[in-house]
Amino acid sequence: MPNAPGLTAIVTVGDEILSGHTQDTNSSFLARLAFAAGRPVAHIEVVADQLALTGMSLLSRNDPPPARPPSSYAAAAQELSALGVSRAHADPPPLRVRSLRRCRIGRLAYELVKFDHDPSLPSSFEAEQLCGPAVAGAYLCRHKHGRRPWLVWVHGAGQGQPLDLLFSRAGRLRELGFNVALPIQPGHGYRRNDWPHGDGHVKAGMGHGPRGC
Repeated sequence: MPNAPGLTAIVTVGDEILSGHTQDTNSSFLARLAFAAGRPVAHIEVVADQLALTGMSLLSRNDPPPARPPSSYAAAAQELSALGVSRAHADPPPLRVRSLRRCRIGRLAYELVKFDHDPSLPSSFEAEQLCGPAVAGAYLCRHKHGRRPWLVWVHGAGQGQPLDLLFSRAGRLRELGFNVALPIQPGHGYRRNDWPHGDGHVKAGMGHGPRGC
């Protein structure tokens, strides 16, 4: 059962998988890793991506910032490779919540949590203005009864709006016994103009609330 302790859920995004043109090998690989870690997979969900990306692009009010060339990440990639997986993904400090707001989009009730965010990243990230203190946020779709496992949805380019909860079928996943969290990436959603600057200043990101609240 999804509400049993130590279980994992996988969400795969891709129209090419739903159409049958591409075999979903990623889920199989992740399932083996989860099983080896003692957290077997209880549920795998496949959702479309092109419809969501199109919808988010049409609803966007501003053009996204220009993409960085891959060469600008070379120093950061070298530092992360030298750190290795365990040191590059150290456990974060306890969450420092600034606000928690109840919202609704259609019939789906969810929450918007905003929190202080200052990840410990290599110095080259700050030199390239790829990190810095910020007020981050996430949409939460929590199950009402008892403690449930969390499914973290990492959205793609052009997304980060409450509407993503509908496209990702967060309500359905909640019915299956999961909590769903959708962290809002810098430069997306209500954080569209809220990029870290690496200058030690906290970007407030507390202006216009997300649509649907």
